Amino acid sequence: MLASDMIADERARELLRAALRLFSNESLIDPVETASLPSRPKDRIDFAEKLYNLRAARSETFGHDLFGEPAWDILLDLFIQKGRGRRVSVTSACIASNVPATTALRWISILADRGLIEKRNDPEDKRRTFLEISERGLREMTLFLTKLSSSREPDSARP
Repeated sequence: MLASDMIADERARELLRAALRLFSNESLIDPVETASLPSRPKDRIDFAEKLYNLRAARSETFGHDLFGEPAWDILLDLFIQKGRGRRVSVTSACIASNVPATTALRWISILADRGLIEKRNDPEDKRRTFLEISERGLREMTLFLTKLSSSREPDSARP
């Protein structure tokens, strides 16, 4: 590669980073790194579902009162359901969190305040509200799950 090509590539990376900061108002995701992520969203959704199911199995084995991360359970569930094209009601999210409804509602508010999820009123039934992972939440979950799944050793390397 010529020196001029390397300079152009670096300049393009700088411009991409600047654009992301302008449009997302976030500096959490490096667009150069994001561009190299695996392009298999189904794998990330399946991996998130496996994590969620393992957490549920852990709670079943050791008891629901020993472990608890309702915000993480809600984010995982919303990520999975978005990938599967399903809407999630507040009631369903509360159930997915594996904590009392009052605790789940508190965590839903926190996640919404932090811009990780969004509340949407049901236009057909004013009594019901749906939750959806936000664009920011989707980006951050995708990045985290990709890093987590790529840090695991391959199945063939296990004894």
